[in-house]
Formats: sequence, C-alpha cells, structure tokens
Amino acid sequence: MHIGIDLGGTNIDTGLVSEEGVISSRKSMPTRAERGSAEVIKDLLRLIEMLLESNSIQSIGVGVPGTVIRDQGIVNFACNINFHNVRLVHELNQQFDYPVYLDNDANCAALGEAVCGAAENYDTSLMVTIGTGIGGGIVINKRIYRGFNGAAGEIGHMVIETNGLDCACGRKGCFEKYASTSALVWEAKRKLKNQADSFLREMTSDNIDKINGEMIFSAAKQGDKFSLSLIDRYTDYFAEGLANLINIFEPEIIVIGGAVSRQGEYLINPLKEKVHQKVYSKTLPKTNIVAAVLGSDSGIIGASQLWRG
Repeated sequence: MHIGIDLGGTNIDTGLVSEEGVISSRKSMPTRAERGSAEVIKDLLRLIEMLLESNSIQSIGVGVPGTVIRDQGIVNFACNINFHNVRLVHELNQQFDYPVYLDNDANCAALGEAVCGAAENYDTSLMVTIGTGIGGGIVINKRIYRGFNGAAGEIGHMVIETNGLDCACGRKGCFEKYASTSALVWEAKRKLKNQADSFLREMTSDNIDKINGEMIFSAAKQGDKFSLSLIDRYTDYFAEGLANLINIFEPEIIVIGGAVSRQGEYLINPLKEKVHQKVYSKTLPKTNIVAAVLGSDSGIIGASQLWRG
C-alpha cells in the first residue's frame, strides 16, 4: 500500500492506495494556507499518522499545485498554498521513515488516469486539465515525462494566437487565455454586455457576473444561440491547442480533466472532429480523446503512484 496526498489550495486530501490504484481509506482537512507552510505541514503530518494506524505502507507521494525541485524534495513555488522553497520531503522524513516522492499536481492527475483511469490501456497519454488555467501531464510507459529540469507539461502556456491576449506568464496569446473555463466565462461576460436576447441573462437574473462555465453549456443545450456560438468558438481554440500537442507528441490518447470534462460527449465529440481536421497526420490512426474518469481522486491516486519513477 502507498499513501497519496493531493495538497491543494482548499483541502489536503489523502488516501491509502493499492498499487492497482484502489483507495481503501481517506482523510482530509482544510488547507487554510494563509497560516503559512509550517502549520499546513503539521496538519499534513497528522493526516499521514491517521492513515498509518494499523496499516503498513511502502511509500508516500505528494502532489502540489506549483513547481517542484523533485530530486531535492523542494516545493519551489506554489502560490495557492503559500509555499516558497519549502523542503517538504525533508519535513516528512523527519517524522516518517518511508520513501517520499514529490511532484506537480497536474502530473499526478495524469499518472492517476494512466495507471487506473481513462488511459489505463495505453502506453502513451497526455492529460489536459481545464479550470482557471490549463495544466497538463505527459505519461510514457506509466512514467511521467518531466523534461530535463522537471518543468515539462506547462501546455497552458504554448501560444495559439500570436500577439493575442496578455497572459499572467508574460506572453501573449497563450492556450489557457482561450481554452480554459475562465477564458470561456470571460468571453461570455464580454460579449453579453452587447447581447440583449440570451437565455444566459435569464439564468442569472440579468446579473452577468454570476455566469459560470456550467451555465454556458446548460444554455447551449437548451438551444441558446448566443451560448452555442460561444462554445463553437471555444472548441475551435481548444482543438487548436490539442492539435498542436498531437503533432508534437502523437500520444495514443488525450484525457480531458477538470469540471468541463463533465460535459462528456457534448464537448468531446465536436472537439474530436475539429482536432482531426487540424492535425498533420490525417491518414494515420487517430489519437483518442476522452473525458477523465477518476474525478478528484486522480490527484490522490497519481501521487500514490509516484514510486514508479
């Protein structure tokens, strides 16, 4: 058995996980990151202690929402949990005599889906997580591809629109500025200011600040032309980024994660069609594109599998 930890901005979610990726026990606490890293780590240690009661484990894996220096066990920078150059592996090894592995949370989610999720039966897979931004993970033969410095997979920051919208990373036209959920919502709010007849206005009682991604898809499913147009344009950008990834990596499968993946075939089917029109190798077998299946468990399961390398 292994312990998997998803250390997020809202919650610390932990689980006791088998090598096959089955969670047998869970423990969670609010992160309350404003307290600082030392207090968060104290809670993390408590959760591990609770999981260890009457259980024997082989390793501990931790996923964090930021950059890590994996070979040194350091969280280099994770703004959502207020960690900066934190020697997390050292802190855990002070109390527990087990191998401790550390990685980015998107990599962990990708590994979880590769080991026992949507990409279980594939050797090469990519995961694209859609939310406030866009994250990603590359898995080859059930091992994460990290690049020479451990920072590979920042797919949200490839440019798909030259001289496009300003991105927080300092570039313009990044993938996540056009295909994240926040990008879809931002575009809806921007355009709705000059759009009088949309079902979205009724759904929010004319308060467009209440709009979220789920509302846009719901309105589109009810035939709202404004929302249908938004999603059509959104999937154009989404497909542009996925086609770029396929042209570079040629994975067997791409797994779409994040809340938007709950739209299932309503999102995936048009996305597939557009991607397959854009990729270079149109006559070769197609990369499969599917929705993630593990949901929020992917982070815990993937972290528990970091012992794989």
